[in-house]
Parts: sequence; structure tokens; C-alpha cells
Amino acid sequence: MSDAQARQAFDQLSGEAHASVQSLLLTDAHVVSDTVLDRLASGETGAFLSGYGTRTRLGGDANAASVHADQGGVLVGANGHVGDDWTLGIVTGWGRSAIDTPRGAADVTTYHAGLYGEVDLGNLSLKAGGAYSYNEIDAQRSVSLGSFSDKLTSDYHAGSAEVFGEASYAFQIDPRLTLSPFANLSHVTLSSDGFRERGGAASLSASDQTEDATFTTLGLRTGGTFAVQGTEVTWKAMAGWVHAFGDTTPDRSLSFRDGGGFTVVGAPIAEDAARLSLGLGVDLGKAATLGVSYRGEFAKDASSNGVRADLNIRF
Repeated sequence: MSDAQARQAFDQLSGEAHASVQSLLLTDAHVVSDTVLDRLASGETGAFLSGYGTRTRLGGDANAASVHADQGGVLVGANGHVGDDWTLGIVTGWGRSAIDTPRGAADVTTYHAGLYGEVDLGNLSLKAGGAYSYNEIDAQRSVSLGSFSDKLTSDYHAGSAEVFGEASYAFQIDPRLTLSPFANLSHVTLSSDGFRERGGAASLSASDQTEDATFTTLGLRTGGTFAVQGTEVTWKAMAGWVHAFGDTTPDRSLSFRDGGGFTVVGAPIAEDAARLSLGLGVDLGKAATLGVSYRGEFAKDASSNGVRADLNIRF
């Protein structure tokens, strides 16, 4: 067996895709916090329905192949004023992800629930919340080495708990333009259950494992209004710098059926990235608004592009 054939064999046998699934789950855990922080920044209250779709790519390195994922889902919730300065809200939702790597794939169904709030201290706004996402993972991979082949499947669960906070300060430039610099912190703990693959001699097993990652964002939000043929349109934009630290290269401890154990690493999470968003909204009568927005995140060897539609019903 040549060196190249040996490397290919090790890659196929490694179960690397299981570690890369953890990379994606950590990267995408902020879908709830992004939605509710955008909502609090807009000042909207009442009930809301948000539908989102995102395409994410994590670049590979010397230890792991690149990963691609398509995600979509729906979040529903409500928030309202409590007293003069406080806003409190609740959110729940569902999502689905299709994760693909050269060394395996996984379908993930996710259920979200969270609480969030805000206190206004003049122009200073403090926001915080927490969310839990329960992930059902259906993983598949194949091994083909000469005359030997094996199809391997596994089903297991993982839970991601996120706590987040943000401080922002609003500058009213004129009645139609606001600038709000902000600082954001999010911490995610991902707890993955153990599993045992179904298949032949190449099947792997894993025990329970926990990974932690923290994300900070420094940025600027801006927004305002303009009129189109007598209809007032609300616009908003955001630009920020995201820094990640902690378990930015998730790993998974695995073992073969005969007990031989090893650790494999997944695709790395980008440690520094630019985040951009742009959205437009219009009133649908006196009690409802409809908005659409784009969000992108770009790093040296990773990217994410997503769109979201938001319907708000005022009480």
C-alpha cells in the first residue's frame, strides 16, 4: 500500500465526520440569539414568526476536510414591555440541517426554546437571554478499501445551551437615522451523547462528550426610514467583527469494535470573521409588519450566507 493509499484508508476509517458535525452545531447555535437580538434592536413588540435559510461552509485543514451545510427553520415567539424600561420575551422553534463532508454526512433535526430580555437606561440598552437546542442526529458514512466495503449509520442526540448578552448605545443622528455601536458575548456548551455505529468491521463507537466555545462581536447597527410612493419603508444594517475562542477545533474520541481507541478532529471554526446584515421592512396595516433580511459571515476559509423573513403582529 502506497503512502497516498494509506492516508485515504485512515481518512475513511477515522469517523472524522462525527467531529465535523460538532463544528457545525457550535457554529450554528447562535440562530436563536441572532433573531431575538435583532428583534430587540428593532423595538418591535408583540408576536412574531421568523423563517430562515442558511448555507454554511467550513474550510478544511491538514487534519480535516471541508464541511458544507444547508439549514432552514422557523422561530415563533412574543415579547412585551414590563414596566417602563424592561422588555421580556419567549421564543421556540424548529430547524433542519443537511451536513455533508467528503467523509460522511448527517441530517440534523433541531428543536429550540429560549427566554430573552432587555432594559433601557436612556440611550444605553442591555440585552441578555438563554436558549437550548435539542438536536437529533442521523449520520451516515461509507468505507471502501480494495475489496472491503462497509456502510455505517448512527443515530444520537446532542444538546446546545447558549447564554448571551449585549450592550449597545443609540445615537439619534436625525429623525430618520440611528447609529448604535454594540458589544456582544455568546457562550455555547454542546453536549453530545455517545453512540455505536451500525455496520460491519469498520463501525465505531463513542462515549458522551462536551465542547465549549465563546463568541464575541464588536460592531455597529444603523437604521432608518424612507418613503417609496407614499409607503414608508424601514431599513436596517449591521457590520461587525466576530472572534471565537475555546474549542474552535472540536474533536471526538472514538473506538473500533475491538477496543482500539483514538481521537479525531473536525473542521475548524473560524476564529475571526466579518459579519454583515441588511434588511427592509414595511407595515401591513396598523397591526403588522413584514421584513426580509440578509446575513453573511466571512472568514479566511469559511463563509455563511442566509436570508430571513420576519412577520410581526402587534398586540
